[in-house]
Amino acid sequence: MPIRDQAIVVLRHWEDQSVATVAQILRISVSAVKMRDARAFSLFTSGGGGI
Repeated sequence: MPIRDQAIVVLRHWEDQSVATVAQILRISVSAVKMRDARAFSLFTSGGGGI
């Protein structure tokens, strides 16, 4: 899993940050956070992409 996707999963699901906050921290759009979060979290929970 790419580092940026790992950062999104950690910030959203481990540190419980909002989508807007993650977007601001990583300097990407809110829609990019949502898309990458869904993809990365799905990959992570299916066991396909370890952190």
